Amino acid sequence: MQRLRASGLLPTVARIGVMQVLLSAAPHALSRDEIYRQLYLRGTPVSVGTVMQVVTQLSKLGVVFHNGIKGRESGYLISS
Repeated sequence: MQRLRASGLLPTVARIGVMQVLLSAAPHALSRDEIYRQLYLRGTPVSVGTVMQVVTQLSKLGVVFHNGIKGRESGYLISS
């Protein structure tokens, strides 16, 4: 939650959930669909669109890193 606040974002259920999923998967990158799947399995009520919006916001602010590897499915990691 400190990373969210430091970046100027309010800690919503969706943002906290995405951060928790990415932290638990570190050092492996997860796609937006994998993040959504993990949130769904945890019982976090978010849509695929919300996950896409959150990872885009966090990526633009530098909180997460989008690895965008060509030829492979891209994924998101927590920035160090």
